[in-house]
Amino acid sequence: MESKEAAALMAATSKTRLIKAFLKQILIKPSSHNLQRRRNFQPKPSRFCPLNSSVNGVAVS
Repeated sequence: MESKEAAALMAATSKTRLIKAFLKQILIKPSSHNLQRRRNFQPKPSRFCPLNSSVNGVAVS
């Protein structure tokens, strides 16, 4: 019984890998504009920011 389960698991894993590889090939590539926006991305400070460098707390507003 265990060998059948192991074989089924390996078959499912290889099938998943094949599907993922296929999807990666057919997915639409982002435009140069979107790539530039990603490259220039600057995250804004969130409300979870350190109070100051000497305190190990988190400020929540």
